Amino acid sequence: MIAVFFVVGCGYKPVEQYSKSLFEEPVLVTVKIDPEDPSAGEYLQDEIAKTVTTRLNLKLTKNVNRAKSYIVVNNYTINTTPSNKDDDGNVIRYSVNAAVEFAVKDRLGFWSKNIVASEYVSVKAQSLVSATEKEKAAKVAIKKAVDEFIVAVIQRAKNKKEELEDKNNNQSKPQTQNKEENVLKIGDGQSDEDYVTIGVEADI
Repeated sequence: MIAVFFVVGCGYKPVEQYSKSLFEEPVLVTVKIDPEDPSAGEYLQDEIAKTVTTRLNLKLTKNVNRAKSYIVVNNYTINTTPSNKDDDGNVIRYSVNAAVEFAVKDRLGFWSKNIVASEYVSVKAQSLVSATEKEKAAKVAIKKAVDEFIVAVIQRAKNKKEELEDKNNNQSKPQTQNKEENVLKIGDGQSDEDYVTIGVEADI
């Protein structure tokens, strides 16, 4: 098995070290299938599920009542836009874009991540992207979107880990107190005798 690593500082840490700290198992993965593009939705769900099990090393469930964590996609779109033109203004390269809206519940609570990833297809002048080329490029774009989601997951876990470490370090430091005398003067200020000086020890 090939371990996936994430760069942290000068070293590396397996992805699952972060995923296990962030997600309580089992995890429910579900994608709301768009009837206008069901194949992309089905591929997206399979890709997320495969990534969660193989790269994050998390257990999945299809039972919503058993799930402790959730990765949900309610919206996704696949579209094609011109990317490059030749000197005559003809499109010679298209961008196939996968826009995915992730909604997640983990140990820290609810969060969301909107990701747009693209794959490019070159064509002859005055030609369009074929259905086969678009489908192939869409799958690559979906894979890229899922990869970006995994990076977001790891960053969220890493940020929480660093936050807890900082908190623990601050709590372990001895609390030192510097004391000074705050002088409260009460009187009409006409003469030194009119003042009553009170020494108050205060933490600063």
